[in-house]
Order: sequence, then structure tokens, then C-alpha cells
Amino acid sequence: MSADRSKAADILDFAHLARFTIADHAVERDVLATFQTGARDYLIRLRAALDSEDWGDIAHGLKGAAQGVGARELARLATRAEELASGAKDRRRWMLEDLQAALERVEARIVQHLSRIAVGKQEKF
Repeated sequence: MSADRSKAADILDFAHLARFTIADHAVERDVLATFQTGARDYLIRLRAALDSEDWGDIAHGLKGAAQGVGARELARLATRAEELASGAKDRRRWMLEDLQAALERVEARIVQHLSRIAVGKQEKF
């Protein structure tokens, strides 16, 4: 696997997604739309929980959502976010920026993937 393809799979692993959705494009669209809505909500909740003990639980939820669709980079960052102790507001704020950037990369790959599906091209794994 080339380095570029490996990096792209780290952002969003379409082979994982295809196994998860049994390669049904309608299911993929629904799963990805649900993921995007949920992931954005988790980031809003994390922003509100910078000083809260709820931070770890919210990050854990984001990690699970990311793992479910194969967003490996986002899942790794969410794992690290989950481990940040309370009182580390500055570190949490930086982590939130990293999570936001990772989600933006995932969303860009989703748009690319859905446009390929719309024109009948298959993603190369």
C-alpha cells in the first residue's frame, strides 16, 4: 500500500466501512451522515466540557463513533483526549483543535467518497 493510500485509510478506512455496511452504498450514506452529525455534536459537547469531569465520557463516545466508521486518526486522538485529566484545560483546548482538524479531514474524505459513489466509481482499498 502506498504511503498516500495508507494516510488516506488512516483518515477514513473505506475497507472497514464496506465491511461494516456490507458494501451497501445506501447504508454507507446513512451511516456516514449519522456519524457526521454525531461527531459534530461530540465536539460541541467537548467544547462545553473543558472544565468538566464529563470530558472523558464525551471523548469516549467520540472514540467509539470514529472507530465504528473506520476514522482511525480521529479515534486515536479521541483516545488521547479521553485520558486528559481534569484541570488540564489548556491541553484539552489544544486537543479540541486537533480533534476538529481531524474531523474536517474525515468529512473531506466522506464528500470525496460520496461523490465517487454518485458517479459509480468504487473506492480503491
